[in-house]
Amino acid sequence: MDTLACLERAAEGKMDAALILGGNLYQATPNSVWAKQALDKVGFKVYLTTTLNAGHVHVCDNSDALILPVMARDEEAQPTTQESMFNYVRLSDGGITRLAYVRSEVDMLTSIAVKTLPPEQFDMSVFKSHQSIRETIANVVPSILLP
Repeated sequence: MDTLACLERAAEGKMDAALILGGNLYQATPNSVWAKQALDKVGFKVYLTTTLNAGHVHVCDNSDALILPVMARDEEAQPTTQESMFNYVRLSDGGITRLAYVRSEVDMLTSIAVKTLPPEQFDMSVFKSHQSIRETIANVVPSILLP
């Protein structure tokens, strides 16, 4: 489901848990009153985030949330891309170490996948490599050029 479909499902009370990545879904939704009601119907939310925002606290009146900090893209140890607010994508080779104990979003997601999915179906650990992710995307969408 896309983002709107997920919010609609949540508003209907048909979503028990959600893994929410990046941004502030609550305030980015045009109708934040509706978004708050919808997200609060999701019994358990896990947020992977670089920065606390209003969406982490305003949607938990009747539900629970686990907020896990992750590295910002310019903190990644591996080269990665980063979108700017000026509508361009740039390569980031990593940078500052803001917090020593924080893991990358990719590392967190692949760790969850490895521990959740049977390895005989697919070895999700291959996606700990950003280059492997890029190559997989390029195979699925051949018109994308690799750096």
